Order: sequence, then C-alpha cells, then structure tokens
Amino acid sequence: MRLTAEETHYCSKEHQTAHWKRHKKLYVAPQKKISAPVPPPPPSPTVPPRTFEKLEILNACFELGRACCFVDDFDDARRYLKRAKEGYEEQLGRDSEKLLEATCGLIAVTPGSDDEKFETYRDLLKRVERALGEENVVTFNALTQLGMTLSDNGEYEEAKEVYERYLAGSMKVLGEDHKDTLSTLNNLGTVYDDLKIYEKAMGYYVKALKGY
Repeated sequence: MRLTAEETHYCSKEHQTAHWKRHKKLYVAPQKKISAPVPPPPPSPTVPPRTFEKLEILNACFELGRACCFVDDFDDARRYLKRAKEGYEEQLGRDSEKLLEATCGLIAVTPGSDDEKFETYRDLLKRVERALGEENVVTFNALTQLGMTLSDNGEYEEAKEVYERYLAGSMKVLGEDHKDTLSTLNNLGTVYDDLKIYEKAMGYYVKALKGY
C-alpha cells in the first residue's frame, strides 16, 4: 500500500515537540547571559611622601635663635629654636646632641617660673648625661642654665655645686682659657658674693679677669 506525501510527512504533536527539543539542543547555540559591567575599584588614596627640612636649614634656624637671644628678641628666638628642635627630633632622634642643645636653648627663652625651669633643667640634665656623658659641651650648657636658675631662685649652695662641677669638666675638656671656663669662674664669684664669702668671690673674679 502506497502512502501519500501527506501521510509520509505526518507526525504527531508530541513527536514534533520532542524533535524540536533535540534539534534545539544540537544546533541552536546557547545564549550567554550578559551581566552588568563591574565598575572598576576606586583608586586608593595616595599618601604624599614625607619631606624633611635640610639639616643646613635647621642649623641656620638654631644659630638664628641663638643670635636673637643676644639681642633680647625672645619671640623670634623661640620660633627659630622650636623649628630647629622639631626638625632635629624627626631626623636625628630624641637623644641627639643637636636636639638636646636646641632644647636647652628653647627652655631658656620660654616663659615660666623659676621653679618650673628648675625642674625642666634638672630633667634635661639627666637626659643629656645619659645620652652624651658628663664631659660634653651640651652637658656644660645644661649645667650653666641650671646653675643660673638656681642662683636666680636663691638656691646659692646648690648653684655653687653645679658651677663647680661645670668648672671641673670645662677646664678638662675646653681648657683654662676658654671663654666658657672663664664665664663659669665669674659665675662662681657671683655665687660666693651672694653667699657673703667675699674672699673666695674675689679669688674667682681675679682668675676670670686674668683669663679675659
């Protein structure tokens, strides 16, 4: 029995569905799921490199501060010495000779009572001796400032001990004719004068005068 063309190509609906699924699986490329573009991460904040002042500038600030002290310009002296001190601390460290020297000068021009300065110089002297030793110029400077503060506060006996200690180190390290040694001789004369020990005071005055 011969089938017609219509009968030959006829298939059920279920057969057509199964055929289409098979055809789709074999020949139709799957569509890729398009996702939303991911935004780039925000740029990380850039930290500017830390800059330091040149040591030559800090040294110039220190010398300017000292010069301002000599002409009683204490406001500018404080400004320059503070700038030098902060720069030295950042670059050289807390126990560096330059920092301790600038600190000693800054204390001298900073307003405050004699009692406050007395404690500040005493603490500074301990730091200086621990970091630099007893026979160092910065140690001598701290001793001088401490002696002057004690003398101004009427503590003449303790000021005398401080100056005598300074004198022993100064004569050994700087020499008998150094201006700092001669200045200490004069300071000792003043202290003995305040103590009303005039004969010793005269002896120190004469020694200082001969050196000058």
